[in-house]
Amino acid sequence: MRLLACLVLSFVCASAFAAENTDLLLEKASSGLARTFALEATFQQRAEFAFMDVPLESSGKLCFSLTEGQKFIFWEYRSPERSGFRWRDGTVELWTGQTSRPASASERQFLNGMTEQLLQWTAFDPQQLKKRYHIEPGATPLSLRFIPREKSELFAAIELTFSPDLARIAELKFSGQEQEVTTLRFNVQSQNSALSEDCRR
Repeated sequence: MRLLACLVLSFVCASAFAAENTDLLLEKASSGLARTFALEATFQQRAEFAFMDVPLESSGKLCFSLTEGQKFIFWEYRSPERSGFRWRDGTVELWTGQTSRPASASERQFLNGMTEQLLQWTAFDPQQLKKRYHIEPGATPLSLRFIPREKSELFAAIELTFSPDLARIAELKFSGQEQEVTTLRFNVQSQNSALSEDCRR
């Protein structure tokens, strides 16, 4: 009986410690990310599917500026094929190869929704995140795992790994509903500086 009581006490203490550490990392990351208003980075993406023996790998460029004067997001895959989008204060432009065009109404609605999600993640408000997700420790001391409180069609869970200074996200890992896992790793080229021409295509 005493052994059982000790095991229960150990579990409760460990859970309380994990929750305390999770809240602390959440607050520190929120404070760190709030200092980042512009970013230019390359990324590597790896997508693994249960029905495929070989993962799909791609790479590209991410740029964003969230200043009061203008909100701007640029996302482009550069390998194996060139495609991307530019979002500027609600206006969306798409391209494939060298062919560029405005987004259709449905594409604009989807990309505006996705951009809104990105802006919410960038804001990284702990109270809002707790309302939408169950939050638990990730695989490393600098990572957190978010599980939607309401079932999402996009992902079952997302794990964020933060940079050592907690001022940016170093890795994103999306776990899908069908065992697919997509991992994005970012290599920052500039932070809180004017974006280069490479972000404007």
